[in-house]
Amino acid sequence: LCSTICLGSTQLLNSGNMVPESCFSSF
Repeated sequence: LCSTICLGSTQLLNSGNMVPESCFSSF
């Protein structure tokens, strides 16, 4: 799972999902 921070909100995305450019991805 990858932790993505969008506009200060933390969202968990599956490794099969794509991360928006406006979001910072942290593995």
